[in-house]
Amino acid sequence: MPDLWTWDDNVKRYRDPTGKFISAKNLISLRDEFLANRMTIVNSLADDLATGKINIQQWTLSMRQEIKTAYMVEYELGIGGRNMMTFADFGSVGGQLSNQYRYLNNFAEEIAKGNLSPAQIQMRSRMYIDSATQSFERARSASMGMPQLPAYPGDGQTVCRSNCKCNWKIEEVEFGWNCYWKLGIAEHCDDCVTNSEIWNPLFVMRQ
Repeated sequence: MPDLWTWDDNVKRYRDPTGKFISAKNLISLRDEFLANRMTIVNSLADDLATGKINIQQWTLSMRQEIKTAYMVEYELGIGGRNMMTFADFGSVGGQLSNQYRYLNNFAEEIAKGNLSPAQIQMRSRMYIDSATQSFERARSASMGMPQLPAYPGDGQTVCRSNCKCNWKIEEVEFGWNCYWKLGIAEHCDDCVTNSEIWNPLFVMRQ
């Protein structure tokens, strides 16, 4: 997040240097822009692998680092900054990364067997970075003290999988939270459209 932003834990929102709240729209834009910028690195790694500049082991280690960076930065953005992270938050990111590393190992095995073209490798590599959207969304709900939601944009539960650009809009109400699945600025899959209709809102009771 921009260095001059501060987190107001009373209302679970960022303020700019003038004290003005950062809008949800701007925060989602930053969520997506960061991941889009990381794609240049991932694309370069795929190209280097295809041309033989790096081997599969080097590619795997570099991809692990890029995935870790994406998930950590997205979670920090969602939770309110590194200073707001607890042991539970680090554990949440660690669990997400463990899953992604397992998928990555399987991916690397397919590459080593020659089952994928350079274009396929690049496309699938990008999906690992896109999937970090879920890290931001998990952090946003965690910052409000909420239990786990049934799904998160980018977690692979929708047809668009990691390419999901939707987001949760969460409003604290008496006895819990009203949660709205909001469609992003992108072509929407049928699952996301359905989510936006049935979770409009999803009421989550305070435990």
